[in-house]
Amino acid sequence: MRYAEHDGTAWAVETAATYSGFALHATSLAFAGAGQPLVAFSENNYGTGLASRSGTNWSTRKVSGLQGSPSLA
Repeated sequence: MRYAEHDGTAWAVETAATYSGFALHATSLAFAGAGQPLVAFSENNYGTGLASRSGTNWSTRKVSGLQGSPSLA
């Protein structure tokens, strides 16, 4: 899964998460208090996960073995 942001001049594209399944079929994007991006996602073989960025590093964790439509709203 890729995340992109524009700084007013150019786009920066990063890999937020890699996954081993067949299809990433739902995502939800939110921003933490200091502006850090959070991306919830659902994937066939993984379940529901959360990708978060701290500085320039992304981390991913599984939050549920169930598939569905995640929402960070």
